[in-house]
Amino acid sequence: SASTIRSRNNNANMLVIVAKDNTTYVKANEKMQEERDKQIHSENRLKQKQQELIAKHEELNNLFKKVAIANRERQKIMDSVGDMIILTDHEGVIKRVNKAVKEFTRKSDKDILDTNWEELIYEHELEATTLYAGSTELFHRPTHKWYELSSYPFEDVDLDFSGNVITIHETTEIKKITEELEKSGRKINENMIKLQSAHNQISVLMQNVTNQTDTSIRLSNFN
Repeated sequence: SASTIRSRNNNANMLVIVAKDNTTYVKANEKMQEERDKQIHSENRLKQKQQELIAKHEELNNLFKKVAIANRERQKIMDSVGDMIILTDHEGVIKRVNKAVKEFTRKSDKDILDTNWEELIYEHELEATTLYAGSTELFHRPTHKWYELSSYPFEDVDLDFSGNVITIHETTEIKKITEELEKSGRKINENMIKLQSAHNQISVLMQNVTNQTDTSIRLSNFN
């Protein structure tokens, strides 16, 4: 910087020049500006990341909502089926059941899920009586009802999950009708045998009568 100094009589002037090294000050300002720019850049990046996280969070929420809706729809479909349906993993641990299972066992999901399905069946007195190709006949002694158990293995590669879908269908009425038909069939066979026996007896009697008639005729002709 420079300044002029005048004498008292204004005859002489003096120019005083003061030089100051402000390199440090300039560098400090540049450093502060650089730090400020970095801070603004970081804040912008942070806002961008926050926006990305919010967008991903909303995307996940939407996905979870879709999965929840799909699960509810799947559960409604399962509950609409009158048969008992049990979904297990490959170790036989129950992962899902329908309404019919909960009504039969009088238990909630909390008490049923993550238990072994065979133990659940045994606990509620469903006894295996006859093994068929692909199914097992069960008898429920407390109610004297009959059921048919079928198991269908499945594997989902995408979910890395495998297990079985077990269905239990009541067959009491069908079994009663079948037993009645079997009884009727046996009675028909018995009656057929009786009719055949009676027919045979009548045939023998008729043959005897015919023989006696022929003998009488021959004796009459001889006399």
